[in-house]
Amino acid sequence: MVRPAWLLALLLLIPAGGQAAPTARQLIEMTEIAAPAISPDGAFVAYRRGRADLSANRYRLEWYVAPLGAPGVVRRVADGGFALWSAAGVPVIEAPVWAADSRAFYFRALGDDGVQVWRAAVDGSMAQPITRDDADVERFSISNDRLTYETGASRAEILATEARDRDDGVLIDETVDPAQSLFGAVEVNGRLASQRLSGLWFGRGDRLAGQPPRRRVVDLKTFAVAEVQGAPATTISTTPNHGTLITETPGQAGAGAIRLTVGNVSTRLEAQLTDGSWAHCELAACREGRVLAAAWCPEHMFVAFTVRDRNGYYALWVWNPRSNGARQIVSIDGSLGGGGSRQPCAIGVKRAVCVVAEPLVAPRLMTFGLDDGKRTILDAPNTDLDAPHGLKVQRFEWTDAQGQAFLGRLLTADGMEGRSPLFIHYYNCDGYLRGGTGDEWPFALIAHAGIAVLCVNYPVPNSDQQDSVAEYEIATRGLRAAVDLLDRRGLIDPRRVGMGGLSFGSEVTYWTAINSDLLRAISVTSVQLEPTYYWMNSFRGRDVPANLKKVWGLGAPDETPDRWKRVSPALNVDSIRAAVLMQMPEQEFRPTIELIARLSNSTTPFELRVFANEPHILVQPRHRLAAYVRNLDWFRFWLQNVEDPDPVKAEQYRRWRVMSDRAKTGS
Repeated sequence: MVRPAWLLALLLLIPAGGQAAPTARQLIEMTEIAAPAISPDGAFVAYRRGRADLSANRYRLEWYVAPLGAPGVVRRVADGGFALWSAAGVPVIEAPVWAADSRAFYFRALGDDGVQVWRAAVDGSMAQPITRDDADVERFSISNDRLTYETGASRAEILATEARDRDDGVLIDETVDPAQSLFGAVEVNGRLASQRLSGLWFGRGDRLAGQPPRRRVVDLKTFAVAEVQGAPATTISTTPNHGTLITETPGQAGAGAIRLTVGNVSTRLEAQLTDGSWAHCELAACREGRVLAAAWCPEHMFVAFTVRDRNGYYALWVWNPRSNGARQIVSIDGSLGGGGSRQPCAIGVKRAVCVVAEPLVAPRLMTFGLDDGKRTILDAPNTDLDAPHGLKVQRFEWTDAQGQAFLGRLLTADGMEGRSPLFIHYYNCDGYLRGGTGDEWPFALIAHAGIAVLCVNYPVPNSDQQDSVAEYEIATRGLRAAVDLLDRRGLIDPRRVGMGGLSFGSEVTYWTAINSDLLRAISVTSVQLEPTYYWMNSFRGRDVPANLKKVWGLGAPDETPDRWKRVSPALNVDSIRAAVLMQMPEQEFRPTIELIARLSNSTTPFELRVFANEPHILVQPRHRLAAYVRNLDWFRFWLQNVEDPDPVKAEQYRRWRVMSDRAKTGS
């Protein structure tokens, strides 16, 4: 029996005087805020703004400073160059390093001379490169007027190696991903470059990433540069593994290190005391929630940490690791932190500075008093996207027939009368409801078109032993319960339901399409498991086969054929009735070729778009804009029978009508 629980019947109802509905371009060009850092004297916070530049098809960064005693007064002090990206397509977010006198701060920036360390003055009078290395700077630290930095191979060495590969042929070994182009695969530090697999799963680096690092030191008084031997400066280190992520932040100013061990179910927060021992957070907030980031409070032996609790709220706590006492500073129904996944707020003596976002309130920079919790807005660059006119969002909680709890957000628009179509996105719905995980489905535009949007947070698994198939089944049961509930309330038409997702969300989307009759149309972005995927990733020395066995129960296709038949969409095409749109990065469509070919030869409506030179998540603004527009068109066509009259799209709709007719006739 499903038990609905509308804990907040209406989280945010927008009055008639709200902002106009955003455009796709406005959503793509939303200003991101990240990496706040408070100056040693506590007077300023430095932080980064980033914004898509559609004309350049890149993300531009800028550095700002805000005085903590004068909210609303912000100053642009430096160009931050272009965004750097992780191998998965996640923006690299790094807090700046302040000078001891609080008059300037240092940061890495990608410009015409590669990735270098820059210094910017608080008053905006100066921004200059401190390093001028022939290699890209990968990390740095500052101590006693000395800047120590680390690089890999020089840019010239990497280019020369790629040129030799082109002339001599590429040696194929366990470091080569056959799904990628051998040359010009994706952007690496500002240019299209070759990549090599390194580390666990699909970790990647540049062509010479395996070489030992080089270390140099710059005297910040004379700017003399010298080679350095020995261990690198201590920085934040993260060790990933399937089911576990260990992040350790080094100690400073008499405080020990902080360690976060993130498992499939729980997170362990530990702080190192002065005697070298480790204190483990035993608070209910630590045991029952998901600790995201932590940092020492200057001049106090307290640890400030952010946590996402089981109710989906983000909270900032202050914890005394000696007494295990704690205070909650603030709780947000949205997100707060340093502007990215597992990025900490900036913690000062008296206040914390966090990037805060709520379902219909775009990211802004806020301070919170550590003693009184007082809130102050420092910078709100996205007010044109706040509270769009006619949109409302409901916090939606329910349980399925087996008692599994789910949390989602239901986004609707004024004028939705009777039963509307429904679009479902499954993965993560924290913060501002823009485009879901991967940012490819423009929620506000879909809702304004008359399609209700249900964004669902995946529930915390019940076991540290990962079992993706069990999680797929839980997801589909939960979605069935949600659709039934909305149907009983007379809000949606259960015959017109669509779904879209990235990565794990795309796997759940396919699983739901195969194992239920819930969906009429789907849109997915990511690689799917199939025999081709197995062999493309099974060169001797790869860890993929072991992880497929551990997480999915999959051996080689001839070893576990029944399990492959259970898991792989490619082997279940006959069960897919929903219209399928795949918009995929170039490196992920190749391992999915069996599914693609089978769908193309079926009567299931199917269209594939591939974006060149993209990693797991799209990083090029024009590609994200194209994905936005096509997803909106796709779901309007299949769920509402609506076509955009723009003549440029005439051929698109001709193809889709042919697909629809073929599906109806079965020929």
